Amino acid sequence: MKSFVLSLLFCFCITVSARANDGPVFITPEGLKMISEDRVKLTKEKIVIRLYSYKSLKGLRSKGGYKLRFKADFDCRLDFENVSDKTVRTKLAFPFNEYLVQNIFDYHIFAGPCEIPFRKREDLKIDEEEYSTVFLSDFSFQPRTTTRIRHCYSYSSLDFGTPLIYLEYIFSTGKKWKKSRTQCDVIVLLDKHLLPYISIIQPEGFQVISRNRIEWHLDDLPDEDLYLEFRDDDDHYIYYSVKISSEDHDRILREPDEEDYSSKLKKVLHDPDISVPLRNYIFYLLSKEYLPDNPKKAIPYMKKLAEYTECEDLYNLNNLIESLLRQGDLSEARSYLDLLAGQKRSPGFSIYAQLILREHGLRNGPLDLEFPTRRKWRDRKHNPDPLTKSELIIGLSILILVSLLVLFILWRILTWISGRTLRWKKKS
Repeated sequence: MKSFVLSLLFCFCITVSARANDGPVFITPEGLKMISEDRVKLTKEKIVIRLYSYKSLKGLRSKGGYKLRFKADFDCRLDFENVSDKTVRTKLAFPFNEYLVQNIFDYHIFAGPCEIPFRKREDLKIDEEEYSTVFLSDFSFQPRTTTRIRHCYSYSSLDFGTPLIYLEYIFSTGKKWKKSRTQCDVIVLLDKHLLPYISIIQPEGFQVISRNRIEWHLDDLPDEDLYLEFRDDDDHYIYYSVKISSEDHDRILREPDEEDYSSKLKKVLHDPDISVPLRNYIFYLLSKEYLPDNPKKAIPYMKKLAEYTECEDLYNLNNLIESLLRQGDLSEARSYLDLLAGQKRSPGFSIYAQLILREHGLRNGPLDLEFPTRRKWRDRKHNPDPLTKSELIIGLSILILVSLLVLFILWRILTWISGRTLRWKKKS
């Protein structure tokens, strides 16, 4: 059952790809094989990623004419040292995976100041791992010299309106070079809208410099790959809408030409017999209705939603805080900020609230950056979580009902056959 749910969810998921740093490879009939190269060291790796938010990309279109929803610019600088007295000729492989419809563009690879040619291969295996695209370059490391290899490219997702996007950079291929410590620096530059929506951030040891900048400065390549998962609130209505009945859905259905939808919602809201799920859903819809153009009118509904959901809806809590701060009401926003900063379910919301408290002089000391480890989307897709007790009970109940139905059908068939047989014997 969970496997089915995860498979269904994957249909609505976009990822900003898995990419790796350079690795030495050779070509076989079955595909590419990673090899260990003991004459060349990867001494330093610096990755700078510029992430653009959904809001800043409005109106921007890809080369295919589609509206972009998410864009990342990569600048990957890898310093190699040939410690031998001989020229080392090798193939550099820079692989990545695409899911659904996304595209990598403006890819360039440089050796020092000079751009070098590359070949793009699709649907290629490297050590049994399948990649949708691999960029291959032939390169020679000169004896006793240090060379900087630089990869620059952009990556985008299309406007599918999905709530989940993740970005990954794989460090493990960098360990195929001569064993040595590799200084690793990662700088992630964020649009101001993005920080609250980070739901997973790896590896550990990151520093939050500001709302727009996260950094890692590591003495060696980490065992964990770089992984950022973002969950947007555009589709958060599902959280409320699935809890109401079909009759309640019909009561608040928005007609195509309906101009005053908010009045319709308020009329239903004043029904004394309204169900709790429908009430919360209407609070959510009214807050979303007013939020873009009139945040002041949305605040009462967001407050009610926070009260009745016991502040479990972090997206609503974040919108409420931003609206109160725009009104200059820091004193009322303070209690909600403390709640958002203290929760551990969402690193992005927690860090964002801590930074606001610090900016207003309401918090001192270092940020609390300890968050429970959560499984990556890709890992959850391939290795679903164990079934819960309730899911086991439901699954077993369905299995028993289906078994009883099959037995009943078999019994009816056998009864019909035996009846026909008896009638035939009597006639004969």
